[in-house]
Amino acid sequence: MHPDLSPHLHTDECNVIINMLKQCHLDNKFLKYFGQCNDINREMLKCLKKEYESKRDQNRAKSEATRQRRYQAQKEAEN
Repeated sequence: MHPDLSPHLHTDECNVIINMLKQCHLDNKFLKYFGQCNDINREMLKCLKKEYESKRDQNRAKSEATRQRRYQAQKEAEN
């Protein structure tokens, strides 16, 4: 299962691949069940994973900055 494929949630790079997959499913109504679109699907999953990891790293950095700021504020309040 993959996340929501709405265009506003993903990068332009992933949106291109998502649209390719959707078009493949439209063009191959029957063959999609036999793996016709699997290569595009794998490519899409790689892109979504890269996006997820990027967002995770950004959130981790933001969390670390917030933690440091709170630590400094607490340290100053004690002095």
